[in-house]
Amino acid sequence: MDVTEPDAGREGESRREPRLELRLLARIESLSVCRSVALLNLSPEGAMIECDELPPLGADIVLACGEIDVLGVIKWARRHRAGIRFDEPVSEALVLRYRNASRQLAGMEQTPATLRAAREWATGR
Repeated sequence: MDVTEPDAGREGESRREPRLELRLLARIESLSVCRSVALLNLSPEGAMIECDELPPLGADIVLACGEIDVLGVIKWARRHRAGIRFDEPVSEALVLRYRNASRQLAGMEQTPATLRAAREWATGR
């Protein structure tokens, strides 16, 4: 299984579980912002995202990507990446399905049609 190792000491936090590495389009929403992000890794309890403008530390957000629509909080941010701790965990089976989807997308030719399909899947439209 491809995982990132638990990372102690990041902004005083330590991960309880390793996270699966991904590269999927997702969306974050808060009271003040809605933007597309890259979902870089995922565990039942949290995720790492990447985007140009991150919400501030402590911001309450919703992470949406396909079947995932979960509340969380920004726990750390560095450069263009941020860690999200979910309010309620997502299932491990769902996390594994996302790893498989990420691998399938990585092997596909990046045409406008496949990119549109990926965007529609990520936004639930």
